[in-house]
Amino acid sequence: MNFFKKLFDVKITKKDIIFYVVEVILLAVLILADLLSKSIVSDALDHTVGNSITVIEGFCNLTYIENYGASFGILEGQQWFLISVSLILCIAGLVFLVIQPKAHRLLRFSIVVIIAGAFGNLYDRLAFGYVRDFIEYKFFETWFGINFGIGNIADLVIIFGFIMLIVYIIFVYGNNEKKNKIKEENINKDAENNKESGKDAL
Repeated sequence: MNFFKKLFDVKITKKDIIFYVVEVILLAVLILADLLSKSIVSDALDHTVGNSITVIEGFCNLTYIENYGASFGILEGQQWFLISVSLILCIAGLVFLVIQPKAHRLLRFSIVVIIAGAFGNLYDRLAFGYVRDFIEYKFFETWFGINFGIGNIADLVIIFGFIMLIVYIIFVYGNNEKKNKIKEENINKDAENNKESGKDAL
């Protein structure tokens, strides 16, 4: 009961509402961008695996493949496992956004972005049984001799979301922890000084 009371007692300001609307719009735009790009490119390449269009020579190609695994082809054939993980990720993220309305903006935006990417690939797995990939990062092969694999907008969105999350953990959460530790140490020092002052007075 205390948990729900605390949850619904949160004061939501007009500024908060604006940010929530922006989050919903961002979520919708990213999902739409992913699904539309998959549809447009797969149609342009006749839904034929291996069909390719050079965008920038030696830098980026559009190459259609049907990915039955996760990124870079790992966990191939484990569709139900990947569906379960994506579903749990989306639900957990949405639950967090609901129960933590006052969480740091960077943290909330990173979770929104990750949910959008996870949902984009989840939709593909549920609708087709595979993920439509088409972005071939040729510059990795050209510059570093590495076959980086083929991805999509959802993959890029998820990576960007996790980068934002790492930035939050290092520069926001980490700094807050340091500040709290310093504050606690100062409180302990003050308490010790007060004790010493009390002893001297006696």
